[in-house]
Amino acid sequence: MSQLTSLLYEIVDSWSREQQEQMINILQENNKIATGYLISSIIYSVVIKGDNVEVEFANAEYGKYVDEGRLPGKFPPLDAIKEWCQVKGIPESAAFPIAKSIAENGIPPVQFLDVPFNNADKLVELISEQLTKEMTIELQRVVDTNFKK
Repeated sequence: MSQLTSLLYEIVDSWSREQQEQMINILQENNKIATGYLISSIIYSVVIKGDNVEVEFANAEYGKYVDEGRLPGKFPPLDAIKEWCQVKGIPESAAFPIAKSIAENGIPPVQFLDVPFNNADKLVELISEQLTKEMTIELQRVVDTNFKK
């Protein structure tokens, strides 16, 4: 791995960790924690492919429903509501009225999955700043080595 690729990896990894933390914070601020499974499922991986550094985020499959919310119209799966009631310490008899309310009113979106996309410009800025710094240091080294009297 080249020094440049290693540097890019470090920058992308650090930025990705910040995005992961922001996504978790959004869920916590919106009280979207029942079992903690969704939060613990938010992961990222930074992969080096040749001279490219790529990042991929993943989370529990149902995260998209938390992110996008749910429009009124259809009943949610009653078993999922019963499980949620059990985790929250709510009587199982409340599952049907909760499901009915969701079917009638929907669930507002939380929009935590957009965090990395909304902050991509910061990643570009971080890379640009670090590369400029490294190039300046290298250029100074070349000048000092080759043009010193």
